[in-house]
Amino acid sequence: MKSYPVDAIRNIALAGHGGTGKTSLIEAMLHTAGVTSRLGKVDDGNTVSDYDVDEISRKMSLYTTVCPLEWKNTKINLVDTPGFADFIGDMIGAMSAVETALIVVDGSGTVEVGTDNAWEKATDAGISKIFFVNKIDKENMNWSGTVDALREAYGNEVTPVYIPIGSEANFSGVVDILNQKAYKYDAAKKAAVEIDIPADMTDQTEELREQLIESIASADDELLEKYLEELSLSEEDIAYGFKKGISEGKFYPVLVGSAAMNIGVVTLMDFIAGYAPAPKVEEGSLKARVFKTVADPYVGKLTYFKVLSGSLAGDSRIYDVNTEKEERVGQVYHILGKTQTGVSEITAGDIGAVAKLASVQTGDTLGDKSTEMLPPLDFPEPVYALAVLAANKAAEDKMGPAFSKLTEEDPTFKTYRNIETGQSIVASLGDVHLGITMDKLKRKFGVEVTTEVPKIAYRETITKTAEAQGKHKKQTGGSGQYGDCTIRIEPMERGAGYEFVDAIVGGAIPRQYIPAVDKGIQDAMSKGIQAGCQCVDIKVTCFDGSYHPVDSKDIAFQMAGRIAFKAAAEKAKPVILEPIMKVRITVPSDCMGDVIGDLNTKRGRVAGMDDAGGGKQIINASVPQNEMLNYCIELRSLSKGRGKFTSEFDHYEEAPANITQKIIAEYEKSKEE
Repeated sequence: MKSYPVDAIRNIALAGHGGTGKTSLIEAMLHTAGVTSRLGKVDDGNTVSDYDVDEISRKMSLYTTVCPLEWKNTKINLVDTPGFADFIGDMIGAMSAVETALIVVDGSGTVEVGTDNAWEKATDAGISKIFFVNKIDKENMNWSGTVDALREAYGNEVTPVYIPIGSEANFSGVVDILNQKAYKYDAAKKAAVEIDIPADMTDQTEELREQLIESIASADDELLEKYLEELSLSEEDIAYGFKKGISEGKFYPVLVGSAAMNIGVVTLMDFIAGYAPAPKVEEGSLKARVFKTVADPYVGKLTYFKVLSGSLAGDSRIYDVNTEKEERVGQVYHILGKTQTGVSEITAGDIGAVAKLASVQTGDTLGDKSTEMLPPLDFPEPVYALAVLAANKAAEDKMGPAFSKLTEEDPTFKTYRNIETGQSIVASLGDVHLGITMDKLKRKFGVEVTTEVPKIAYRETITKTAEAQGKHKKQTGGSGQYGDCTIRIEPMERGAGYEFVDAIVGGAIPRQYIPAVDKGIQDAMSKGIQAGCQCVDIKVTCFDGSYHPVDSKDIAFQMAGRIAFKAAAEKAKPVILEPIMKVRITVPSDCMGDVIGDLNTKRGRVAGMDDAGGGKQIINASVPQNEMLNYCIELRSLSKGRGKFTSEFDHYEEAPANITQKIIAEYEKSKEE
């Protein structure tokens, strides 16, 4: 594929709800453009863009794929994105590399959660939006109802530019509202053949054209003034206003067709080539954005990028502005699905890939040492976590490096070690996402793990003051051990931590042994009182003791400190503390009652609500961490997939009696095992 000037490049991200036919639409476009000789099908597992084993087996897009084609002296880079919310990180990366989001919907007359997600992320990225109503040939499809639903959700700027001829089984072509022409697809010519507008559609077409001209005029102040004076616009004015309106988001065109029947596909490609915005490039030397990385244990890491200025040539050196490291570039590629074609360079506005850039991450800025860093990509934080355990020693040795590669590939996947519970934790955007990532861990990197619900880092503390003596005396025939201390323990304010006070007078315990008493107490606190949890918010005062001139030593006073703390703590009414999370939940207003009711069953406390706009509300609440372990799954059900949330640790609170009893019982059981 030859290099194209920037004004002849179109970068288009296909986004929308899962199952609306994004991948099938790309197949139809590639086939129509002559890139492929046969039309692949998702059900057959032979599409260009869904080539990964997981995608083929699940019959759904899971990762971003780039599929370029040439059409009417224009290069169109199609970027296929997943529709399932767990994989929204790939969509965010893709949106940073394009100028237009082609939001694919079916003609069912509803706006689904994946459509909302695509709209939101395209808006965040500041790019143009075009709708394509697909599957209009299927049963129970309703074109006008779908347009009405889109307008209700996103405003009257949603503007039809093509309308279907017929519906369901009778769907046969499309009418170009603006140019007052009708087209039927000719398979033999791989082209849209002009036909007469059906007589029963003439009035509808003229009415919609008037609405479209008004939208075009509103895109520019001068055009609007001219239109109001003359009540008409020239063809040049219309073309100018049409492009400007789309580019600046003054209106959102709606096209229609059927990817499966290849109807409306040619007119869509014509529309993209003629009206979708070209890349906006900068003057100067190389500047590029990394929008995706793929880690492969055999091929190595593949880095996808979009060039914003200059060009990225093979056999050169680049500077990663984020890591402040220089890397050597080998071969650069154009990508078509899983196929890599070597080229000499990737020019401004275009998309390409390069292999084996060790330090480069998704979102990084590439250029030279004078290049200004681009704003970071805003990926959501993980909301679902599991503990992982290597199946064997070999897997344990490979687990760390494999996790490192997976986090390079997917910024929404995190892994860390929980020091308190001793567990390795993996976290992502949902159960489906995490399940597929664990499958990939085994398939690509040969690391087999088991997963379980993460342990909660409970705490223990006391609620009253108590005193106790701790004496350690041991004689083994040689040098003995002797340590003796008396301590007082007192509860402190929540979050105060630990305080040790040396109140020894008269040398009852020599100064050199006081740190050993403190160390022994802290060791005992780390092992808990009732349930093996770290003890916190306790003040300990050592005020008396005794020693032996020969047998006293550090280890003996450490033991004395442990004994004293344990004895005192048992008398000080110990309690278990549970972590409380600060939770922020965004849901549609009509789901508020169900979500708040569910929070009440989780011992949650609603602190207040904020208006999020767009018919959504934000619920601010405090919820015990133990109740939030599966919340991403539960919220998805409660909100029909439209809810989202964030949570962060806030504070510890005393656990209720029933929870305390359960924690202690589980601890005792684990000791027996």
